[in-house]
Amino acid sequence: TATQTDTKTFKCTVIDTPSGCSMSNAVTIDVNPAYAAHLQNDTTVCTALGMQLAVQHNVAAPYQIAWTPAANLNAANIASPTILVDSTATYVVTITDPSGCTVTDSTTIAVAFDNLIAPQTVNACEGGSLMLDAGYPGSTYDWTTNEQTQAISVSQSGTYTATITDADQCQAVKTFNAVFNPLPVVDLGPDLSLCGDTTHAIDAGNAANTVVWNTGATMHQLNVDTTGTYSITVTTPFGCISKDTVHVSLDSLPVDQLQDLTTCVDSPPVLNAGNLGSTFQWSTSETTQSITPLASGAYSVTVTTPANCYATFSAQVALMPLVSVSLGSDTALCAGQALILDPGSIAGTINWSTGATTPTLSVIGSGTYSVLATNGFCSDADTIVVVFHPLPVDQLADQTSCIDTPVQIDAGNAGSNFAWSNGANSQSITVDQTGTYSVTVTTVEGCSAEFSADASFVDPPMVDLGPDTVLCEGEVLDLNAEVPGCTYLWNNGSITSQLMVAQPGLYSVSVANGYCTAADSVHVLFNPVPSHLATHQYFSCLDDLPHYVMVDAGNPGGTYHWSNGENAPITHVSDYGITTVNITNVFGCSLLDSATVVESCQPTIFIPNTFTPNGDGRNDVWLPVGNNVASYEVYVFDRWGGVIFHSINMDEGWDGTINGNPAPNDVYVWKATYSLQDPDASKVQFEQTTMGHVQVLR
Repeated sequence: TATQTDTKTFKCTVIDTPSGCSMSNAVTIDVNPAYAAHLQNDTTVCTALGMQLAVQHNVAAPYQIAWTPAANLNAANIASPTILVDSTATYVVTITDPSGCTVTDSTTIAVAFDNLIAPQTVNACEGGSLMLDAGYPGSTYDWTTNEQTQAISVSQSGTYTATITDADQCQAVKTFNAVFNPLPVVDLGPDLSLCGDTTHAIDAGNAANTVVWNTGATMHQLNVDTTGTYSITVTTPFGCISKDTVHVSLDSLPVDQLQDLTTCVDSPPVLNAGNLGSTFQWSTSETTQSITPLASGAYSVTVTTPANCYATFSAQVALMPLVSVSLGSDTALCAGQALILDPGSIAGTINWSTGATTPTLSVIGSGTYSVLATNGFCSDADTIVVVFHPLPVDQLADQTSCIDTPVQIDAGNAGSNFAWSNGANSQSITVDQTGTYSVTVTTVEGCSAEFSADASFVDPPMVDLGPDTVLCEGEVLDLNAEVPGCTYLWNNGSITSQLMVAQPGLYSVSVANGYCTAADSVHVLFNPVPSHLATHQYFSCLDDLPHYVMVDAGNPGGTYHWSNGENAPITHVSDYGITTVNITNVFGCSLLDSATVVESCQPTIFIPNTFTPNGDGRNDVWLPVGNNVASYEVYVFDRWGGVIFHSINMDEGWDGTINGNPAPNDVYVWKATYSLQDPDASKVQFEQTTMGHVQVLR
């Protein structure tokens, strides 16, 4: 870093130490002398309009000049511009050389009475005063009122002018327009006393002015619902204020406390007009708060409150006649007889102790009965005791019994008299014939009733379990003792109508129809069935001698029917799979059983080397044979290595053709890839590839 005050050249040399090589460069810095600019000193003038500014500086041409504020000048890029506005402002000039170096200076030109020309309007309310201040202390003043002070006080609307002269003899004229605005007119009217009104609207007028009530409301019309003093303050847009006050009394009318009254003639009512503290004038000329009417009719009263609010009220009074009832003497009857209780002719409502409201009451039970009759206001009551002696009770019941078993029919009602339809006079009778038996029973109180009962005699149920039975083991015997409408009990405790028997023994059942019981029994025997085959699964390779498996059915002395058609106890099975046999023993019992021959050959594969595809049906197809081959693929090639046969199925062989044409008698090379698995398919051996040849002979 270099700092200098005059022109100087700087040179830099860089040397590579290992090689000794170097490189240099130089730069020259020119330093110009400092710039200076000077404007006239700050000054105050009577007017700035037409005043010329001038700047002195030492910047060599070419250069640029810029003044601010440019809007106040005739040109902002010259050395001596002229001011075009008559107001105070600070002017700044900036001079810039071609290198961008600048110098700046400023000056403030103050106008003595800046912005004093526009008239000033001032407002006040009528009855007040305004203080007009011309300002500019230290000056001399000449008002149109001939006053010579800086400020004057006025109380009339008008135009007031002051001529101001400062110490430099600059003059200006300042004008005031004084306006005294009128006060708002507010009249809420006289104080009010209102009868019966619950609300009242007070209108303040002054729609163009703002209002504030002592309630805090600001609307021009105030709705009041409470007695009180209400005041308002009205303010014009110029701030002039007037106030007024009014007292509003909302007095209540008398309250109608009379009611229409209806009472019994022996209990006259009291009409009370209420409104304590008021005065009263009744239609009967009485002046008390309450009266007692002694005749039916209309009664009215005029009530005047202490606030002199009055109203007239009326009521209807009705005095009802007396009521009389009579139910007669206490009464005794037999149950079932009718009794009508009649209290007499009543002009009103009737309420019985039973809850009934009918003019008469039909009574069917013993008890104390009372009635209350009323016309709504007068009432009367009476009571009667009614006794209903009970009729004989029907204690007869229909009887059903087994034939030859007599039944007893008892009429009950001990102490009564009895008259039976068969002539008997006892409380009970014994019968052995089907029929209807009736009896008339009379109690000691002389109350009678007739009752009847049916006697029925039924036959015992018919039960037949059949003859003793012999079955084969595993069979089930269905013993059916069903008789509609009966119940059952077997000797093993079962209660169903049927019993499924699978074990030998004696089986018996009792069947009851509700009146008679019948029983039966049967002996059941079970013969043995043939024994199962001793062996059910054989593992063998039928490709090996003797190419069959011997299966023995056992059960000597029986008969046999094998699925292969043989009938001997032992059969020779030459095929894999299931062989069944039906065995019947000497008791005639049969059993169906089976044995399964499962292939169990050692894994082998054999590929022949000659075949004769001549169409004679013998050795016409070349294919491998083997056991337990898990995978297999074979190719047959011609002499030139072309594939003439391919297969992945051991059951698919070569028919000795090439593209559908008979292959020539020749020797052909084959390649086979295969893998074998254990007889139980639990393990697959490694894949093997082998090659060989096959000869075609026709």
